[in-house]
Amino acid sequence: MHYCAKSHQAKAFVPTDARKSLCLNPFDSLEIVDIRKANQFVPSSQMFVGNQIDLRFFIPKETRRGFKFFVEEINKGKEAFLIIKYPTNNGSSNQVSIKRFVNPIDFGAVLGQLQAEGTKFTNLLSNQSPRLIFANKSIEEHRQFTNFLENMGIEKTLIKANCHYNPYNCPEEKIKNQINKFKGSTGITQLVIVIQATKSYTIVFGLWWRERFLQRFFCSLWTKRGKL
Repeated sequence: MHYCAKSHQAKAFVPTDARKSLCLNPFDSLEIVDIRKANQFVPSSQMFVGNQIDLRFFIPKETRRGFKFFVEEINKGKEAFLIIKYPTNNGSSNQVSIKRFVNPIDFGAVLGQLQAEGTKFTNLLSNQSPRLIFANKSIEEHRQFTNFLENMGIEKTLIKANCHYNPYNCPEEKIKNQINKFKGSTGITQLVIVIQATKSYTIVFGLWWRERFLQRFFCSLWTKRGKL
């Protein structure tokens, strides 16, 4: 639920999955029988829990526009997942989940690949729109990177990709083959094609996240990496 202090109006948003399970149709009426205040999210104070990395340590407290993140922990089988919810400007809300605990190898691999091939920004947690992009010519590097992200509980449907190529340096048939190989290797099908005839490279793929929490989360992770 989102409350606007200016208009003194509240809007309640029912997630898509909940609407489907309740068989709700547009303009159906709902009766709210219980409202409880959500507890404010508090990040973990320690990065390590036993021999695992606690991703709760890296979750920021609010979005770039100042909306609070609300975090609920659930168990899926033997693994703990964090369900992160937050309101948006239009009065609706978003939700994304990640694993709470990951092994240091996968975590270190993501950091290492971002350090080597990720875009570098200053003031990542400022009010400027932050973004990290993982760019590399090697499809194998992208396959490993997406697998590491999946091991952290990040669904591949949240990952976007782009393909920049110079048509003068790469035949059209090769470009099509590389794009199909990229999709098959990574499982990322949402691909934006960009032609850059002025660039010296042949073809480069990039991975990024449109989901606001993931942008904020990876920028927080990137900022805190110096404390590791």
